[in-house]
Amino acid sequence: MHIQALTIEGYRHFGAQFTVPLRKGLNVLLGENGCGKTTVIDALRELLAEDEYGRSALSPTDFHRPFEKDAKPAASIAIQAMFGG
Repeated sequence: MHIQALTIEGYRHFGAQFTVPLRKGLNVLLGENGCGKTTVIDALRELLAEDEYGRSALSPTDFHRPFEKDAKPAASIAIQAMFGG
C-alpha cells in the first residue's frame, strides 16, 4: 500500500486545492526555494501524525495567508491522501 495522491488546501503555501500525484517507490520533489516542497512534507507528517521533533498540533501560522492587502487567512485546512496498492 502506498499514497497515490496528496491533496492540500488552506495549508501554508497552498490556499487553493492542490494535488500532488505520487507513485509507488521513490518520489522526488523538485523546485525553487519557497515553492512549497517543505509544506508537502509537513502536510504528510501532519496527516500521518509523524514528526521528528514531537510536534503534534497545527499553529495559527500554518493557515494560508494571501499577500493581497486586507486578505484574510484560510478559514480551514484540509489534508487528504488517497491510498492505493
